Amino acid sequence: MKQIKNIFDFNSKAILVLTARESQLEQLSYDLAQEEPTARICWIRGWKCRTEADFHNEIAAAIQFPLSYGENWAAFSDFLGDMRMQSVNPLVLIVARSGQLFENESYPVIRDLVEIISGMAEKWSQPEPDFGLAPKVLKLVLQEDYGNLVILKEQLSANECEFEEISV
Repeated sequence: MKQIKNIFDFNSKAILVLTARESQLEQLSYDLAQEEPTARICWIRGWKCRTEADFHNEIAAAIQFPLSYGENWAAFSDFLGDMRMQSVNPLVLIVARSGQLFENESYPVIRDLVEIISGMAEKWSQPEPDFGLAPKVLKLVLQEDYGNLVILKEQLSANECEFEEISV
């Protein structure tokens, strides 16, 4: 498993599965800020995102999307695209207790999230000289403790979601 410093690496996957206890997350937040002072780290509470609607409420608060945020996947993708035009670099979305993410949904919502983040991360990593944009990093970090990690990894694998494992 790669270490936490690879969160900011262009060469690592956009979706990272972090094995860590919840008690380690406060230190992680400090460590990330020390390693990359310009990073925007947004914490999402997975236990508050058991449905897609819950996720959109939580992500809007975590990122501070404007009031016009449409609370759907198209709006989420649009606002991530807009954030690329801002001075945000890197943007790291960390979902704590991610094994509870979308657990009340009957279809594989996590695949939608992973596809959007992966696609946007690819766009963010490409320079756009016409707009004066240098490559930027966008990552989704799915944190889970050792006891629930298997469930998260099975959910991702069952939905053909590519991910990379990291640890603290």
